[in-house]
Amino acid sequence: MIFKDQISEKLSSYSILQKAKEKKFTMRSGGKIDALNFIQSFFIMIQTGGNTLKRWAETLSLLIDSQTTISDVAVHHKLQFRQVAFFTSLLSDVIADQITNRTHKGLTTNLLESFGRVFLEDSTCINLPKNVADFFKGSHSSAGKAATARIQFRTELKQGTASHIELQSFRDNDQSFSAAILQCLLPKDLVIRDMGYFSLKVFKQIIAIGAYVLTRYLPNTHLFETNEQQDRISLINLIRKAKNEGKTVIEQSVIVGAKDLVPFNLIMVKVPEKIAAQRRRKAKKNRNRRINYSKEYMELLDWSIFLTNVDKSVWSPADVLKVYGYRWRIENIFKCWKTHFNFQSLFADKQSLTPARVIITIYLLLIWIVLFFNRLYIYFEKAIFEKKNEFISLMKFADFIIRWFTELGNSTELENYIDRVYYYCKYNKRKGRENFAQTLYYKKLA
Repeated sequence: MIFKDQISEKLSSYSILQKAKEKKFTMRSGGKIDALNFIQSFFIMIQTGGNTLKRWAETLSLLIDSQTTISDVAVHHKLQFRQVAFFTSLLSDVIADQITNRTHKGLTTNLLESFGRVFLEDSTCINLPKNVADFFKGSHSSAGKAATARIQFRTELKQGTASHIELQSFRDNDQSFSAAILQCLLPKDLVIRDMGYFSLKVFKQIIAIGAYVLTRYLPNTHLFETNEQQDRISLINLIRKAKNEGKTVIEQSVIVGAKDLVPFNLIMVKVPEKIAAQRRRKAKKNRNRRINYSKEYMELLDWSIFLTNVDKSVWSPADVLKVYGYRWRIENIFKCWKTHFNFQSLFADKQSLTPARVIITIYLLLIWIVLFFNRLYIYFEKAIFEKKNEFISLMKFADFIIRWFTELGNSTELENYIDRVYYYCKYNKRKGRENFAQTLYYKKLA
């Protein structure tokens, strides 16, 4: 496993002990447990696949010295709400540091050159033991209480960096988080979102900043012509007219919202019949007593419908489809977390968990991912591109790193592993299909 010295080196730039004092991780000096060895012991513990207070205490004892013994009660006392602020602050610093130090030389984005930063936002949920359901409220169910944590995640696509991570409960929906991005947006930034974050008030503010947005259309949102009368637009009439004329693309300027009046370009692209049929089957399967999908709604499923303030001269409708498809990147990141980094198993069957311990555990795991996995991926992605003029798969690299993390994490000569990582983590060649990196970047030959 990766050892204490390597972890200390990665954490050395974050003034851990000073921050711990400022954030009251420790209330008195001279205690056996300090913040640095507490974090180190967690990182070492999870490499063995464990997450128990006893194993944490054992690992911590061995880290301190051969004579010290730490009890699981002592570890529990460091997993209280008063310690949460320290770990929240450390995660923010780690994210900010990788943003500051991230450079992606040699790769130029294809359809995103007109923009500054490009943000993807989404959330993922983690099921928790029922005993924390009062804090992490899950979905309403006839089966009784459920506990679910929601992780809000924002990533900057062009540089591949995490931009913001926040822990909530399941019932804190995406739309309520929609305005948070306004704190960091700059002119020329682009925000790509799904319908869960749809908020006309927020879109209006994004546009006022001088930034851009690309979103799926939220059904039943009012659309109006840009003429003086601002006549109401019927999407059903638009698609029926397009069908009669044999058109598969609709594009026009619109005003969105009866009150907020947000100017957007409406882009509608007819999807292949196979995809439309899948959508209809899913809609029928999801029916319940509160939902009765109309015939018109089912017709709209034949089309992908987008709203954006990006000018028509910058993107064609085909470009809009391609750029929106970049959202799959964040889905792959979530899949890495859950499949390869054991997010779910860390909490399974642990009925003695406290809400504070859940929060701290998730933040520590995210710190580990940003400090170690992200840095290794960023290094090899850039190095392999420069040497091979090829790209590596995020999912394949995640699978590879779990098996070889000790070797790579302890190495001071990562360049010796470039060929091996390339061989095992390169994208499979698929005739007629581009991989994610090929859709996003231009290749620039040396």
